[in-house]
Amino acid sequence: MNENRAIQKKLQNKVKQAEESSSKAFCRLMLVGKIGKAVKFIDNDDNAADGIHPLNPDTMKSLKEKHPKAGPIKPEVLLDDKNTIPPEPVVYEALDADYIISAAKGIDGSGGPTNIDADIWRHMICSKFHEKQSEALAQAIAEFTKSLCRDEIKPQLLTEFLAGRLIPLKKKPRGIRPIGVGEVLRRITAKAVTRFLKQDIQVAAGTLQTCSGIQSGIEAAVHAMKSIFDEEETEATLLIDATNAFNSMNRGVALHNIKVLCPTFHRFLANSYQCPLRLYVSSGNNSTPPQCILSEEGATQGDPAAMAMYSISSKPMIDKIKDSQSQSIHPVKQAWYADDGTASGTIESLKQMWDYINEVGPGFGYFPNAGKTVLIVKGLQNLPKARVLFGNTKVTISTEGERHLGAAIGSTAFRDQYVI
Repeated sequence: MNENRAIQKKLQNKVKQAEESSSKAFCRLMLVGKIGKAVKFIDNDDNAADGIHPLNPDTMKSLKEKHPKAGPIKPEVLLDDKNTIPPEPVVYEALDADYIISAAKGIDGSGGPTNIDADIWRHMICSKFHEKQSEALAQAIAEFTKSLCRDEIKPQLLTEFLAGRLIPLKKKPRGIRPIGVGEVLRRITAKAVTRFLKQDIQVAAGTLQTCSGIQSGIEAAVHAMKSIFDEEETEATLLIDATNAFNSMNRGVALHNIKVLCPTFHRFLANSYQCPLRLYVSSGNNSTPPQCILSEEGATQGDPAAMAMYSISSKPMIDKIKDSQSQSIHPVKQAWYADDGTASGTIESLKQMWDYINEVGPGFGYFPNAGKTVLIVKGLQNLPKARVLFGNTKVTISTEGERHLGAAIGSTAFRDQYVI
């Protein structure tokens, strides 16, 4: 019987891993705009990823809730920009046709509202058959991209360029994740700019925010927090999650602070997000016109520049959290990947951090989600203190462990079970 139970347990783990793999593959393909390939993962109902919500009044209501009105700009979260020096235009001269060709080769997926997909753009830009015309087109796009980085362009001139399709992706258990599919030309320019300014972006985002494109950054965060969790003085680890993080980021605050932290990247983002973006939700029925939602806050998931924008905009908040712990005897040690924060230390210092992030986070458009935040307590001796301090916060308290950025953090038994 013990042998049968052991075999059954392994079979259940394999089924669970297969289901998770399908869901991850579906989400990954949707995020890069490969809608046709993604749909194949939901054809089999017995092993399906979540899929796409049907377009109905409830879906539209949820999408509108996911795209809030622009929030107020609070002076206390703005960085001082008195000494900010605008970059010289010559900085962008090296952003040439080669960057555009490289970006076009790396872009996949369907198109935005015009439905001109990546394959068509790649053929136009990279075709050897139309060599001279392709080179001229790549150079023209490079000049346009440099203008986006240097010049303040009137919003009405970029309306169609910045418009996108909005896909209501299902999110477990009953949620919705809006994915924007922008025009391929916009994605090519964004990809070229983030590659061109890669070093500037990484320096501006700092070392605690690992979603800025740092090589193996997420792996470094996982191993660092595991090592810190195993330290003798660590009593617990707090895994922080936020509600609707990318769409709720205060766009006005983000653009102001990026102007200070990364001036070379600011004008491109300001041209991209200076006004509400038009996102079109289609029912798939050609006889029904698409419905339009205005995106006034945050960065569009699916925009190649969105992660870089979020990484820099979150740095002032992370720095404030760090400064708030300066007087603590045992300050928390933290690491971030986009909106997913991880902090380890004493339970008292973690409670102080949790209270502080709930106080200052909304000013940046960061709204901590207690229902999805987990406190992993190390050792049963620390459990009573954790219940006293976090008992009224709705934060989940665990003595075993939790998934962390694709890995696991917690007790040895939990980590071993996760790997199996």
